[in-house]
Amino acid sequence: MKNVIEILERQYQSFINQERDWNFFLGLADYVEFINKTPDFKEALSKIKEKKEKEIKIIEKLEKEAVIELQKIKKELLEIIKTEKFTCEGLPEALLKLEDYEKGKIDSNHYKSSRLNEGLRNLIKVLAEKEGIRYEELVKNYSLLKYSISKKLLLRMGKSLEFQRKKEIELWGAYDKLQLVFRLIKLGEKYLSTFKKDLGEYDEYLELLKEMEIIKNNGKRPFFSSLPSPKRDTLFDYRKKELKKDNYKLYTTRIHNYLIQELSKKESEETIKKEVKGTILYLNQNGDLYREPKDKYCYPMGEKSNRHKIIRFLATNKGYQLTKFISAELGIESEKTIRTEIGKMRNNIKKYLKIDGKDFLQSKKGSGYRINPKYKIVLKNE
Repeated sequence: MKNVIEILERQYQSFINQERDWNFFLGLADYVEFINKTPDFKEALSKIKEKKEKEIKIIEKLEKEAVIELQKIKKELLEIIKTEKFTCEGLPEALLKLEDYEKGKIDSNHYKSSRLNEGLRNLIKVLAEKEGIRYEELVKNYSLLKYSISKKLLLRMGKSLEFQRKKEIELWGAYDKLQLVFRLIKLGEKYLSTFKKDLGEYDEYLELLKEMEIIKNNGKRPFFSSLPSPKRDTLFDYRKKELKKDNYKLYTTRIHNYLIQELSKKESEETIKKEVKGTILYLNQNGDLYREPKDKYCYPMGEKSNRHKIIRFLATNKGYQLTKFISAELGIESEKTIRTEIGKMRNNIKKYLKIDGKDFLQSKKGSGYRINPKYKIVLKNE
């Protein structure tokens, strides 16, 4: 582990202060390739990815609910038009446009809910132009018309905006930026095949490829390029300045420091395992007391439970602790409550961890309670 940390540090120092932009980005691509291929970083990188995936799952759930809500509204509107036999100028075009929005023929790179919402808002506006109380009532039924006709869509939009803000502050946002540089340099044009040409992501990645070419050529746009032209003007200035070295130095330093911290913690845990004779257990912030493998041996006490407080107190204080002292320190008024909780913990430790609870939580008349020294509890900040 120590060797991996040293290699990572050497790799980082080899490019982080390079003056020429291309030398910096090329070194960064090598750095990313190293952390992607080295198994020691897998767990740390997975933590970053999981946080991002959690955010995406929430958005996907809201998106699905918004589409269902909007399709219900669409069905209601079409039923009204059919039943009332509405005919007005622009209605056939609005209906066709609604279908094009829903199928993605218009604004294909937007969320389906956003497209449906736009198509339905357009349809309601066309209907509302016709005189008559029926149309006025129709518009009033959708009070969110100014922004959206779906409450679920508003929630999804809010979460999407929050996601974009988090890109700038969360580690997964910085990690995504580093992965982008890796793809631009190491994969180049090959990565274009992962995008659909009718989506904005294709053109965006293509522009960044062009920008990286300019960086490689020391700020000059190459006269000849093997890259295809985007849908936009071929004379477009591809130097968007998205790839700013100072920004990427910050992204890199954040990820580098995080990896060093995670590997150092892992190294410390491995050292403890070698030094301690006995069983290693872990206690996290949620009140989970476990030993490896966690999915097999885990006693969930609850974050705010008295049991969690007692175990954490005994884990951080060596030797026997008097019951009345535990009571005073933890603000648990009844000493009887502490004795009762410890009795329950002993039973659950045997049940969940397959460890003798009385051997783990030892008691001595006149001295109180302690955790048997043969057990080492590592406190986790997860």
